[in-house]
Amino acid sequence: MRKTVYNFQTGESTSVDLTDEEVIAYESVVPVIKTPDLSFAQLLHGLVTSAWITEEEAYAWLDGTLPAPVVGAISQLPPEMILLATARAKRPSSISRKDALVQLLAATQGKTEEQMDQFFATYSAV
Repeated sequence: MRKTVYNFQTGESTSVDLTDEEVIAYESVVPVIKTPDLSFAQLLHGLVTSAWITEEEAYAWLDGTLPAPVVGAISQLPPEMILLATARAKRPSSISRKDALVQLLAATQGKTEEQMDQFFATYSAV
């Protein structure tokens, strides 16, 4: 198991391997929840159904125009990360619950970890 720490202010992340003892200690304190990834279609469906974006914004996103909340989250990143984040937002292949951009967008929208877990659990089944 690897632990990744992401600094949203600098855009830097560090990743370290945990020892077996650290994994056991971590899992005894923090329940491991396996949240499935979403397809782009599932993400858009969930965002519209949950009223996080409008249907018009979803159709525009399909054509490559990102919704304002996504643009706002990306604009907070360091300049060297903006191209990659924009490309991943415009042309995602799958969306991971633990993706740094997903976490940043959730934070800027005031969404809790529980709300995000529920969102991914609900819309991965669509």
